[in-house]
Parts: sequence; structure tokens; C-alpha cells
Amino acid sequence: MVLVVVFALLFSGCVGERVMSPTELKESFSSHVGEKVVVKGVVKNSLKIGQLSAFQLGDDSSTISVSSELLPPEGKTVLVKGTVVKDTLFGYYVLAKEVRVQ
Repeated sequence: MVLVVVFALLFSGCVGERVMSPTELKESFSSHVGEKVVVKGVVKNSLKIGQLSAFQLGDDSSTISVSSELLPPEGKTVLVKGTVVKDTLFGYYVLAKEVRVQ
């Protein structure tokens, strides 16, 4: 019985965390607005101006923007967990809750 409970807890932690590539997310941004997503890619560019900090997350085909307090080093592969946002000025981007260097 204990083994079943432990397995259920471990399995439930994995449900809903499908890791997307920047290209996959970019192709379906509009259907994910307001949703939590997990994206893995390479940091291409980063920018910090006052309170605004962001970086481009890319793969072989495209890049997406990520707004984050943490600016990982360019060239590093990172896993980003956050919410898709559509802004009038900046367009679609991911508002990061967690950024992990892989």
C-alpha cells in the first residue's frame, strides 16, 4: 500500500510538465496565453535595463523572449518554468517563475 502511495506521488509530480522547445511554443503561443509552460533552450541574448531584465531562449529554428529576474549566462542551456504572456508593446513572451541552468 505504501509503495502505491509513493509511486502515485512521484508520478503526479511529473504530470503536466511537458518540456517544449522554443520553436514548439512559438508556433502555438496564442493557445498558451495565461498557461504555465516549461521550455528548454539555449540563452542567446540577455538584457537588463533598470527593473527590466530579459533574455532570448532559442533552439536551431527560432527564439522566444523570457522575462526573468535571473539572467543566465549566454550560451548555457536552461529550463524555464513560467507563464505565457501577450503584451501590447512586447508581444508574446514567457514570464519566468524558475530558471535552471542544465
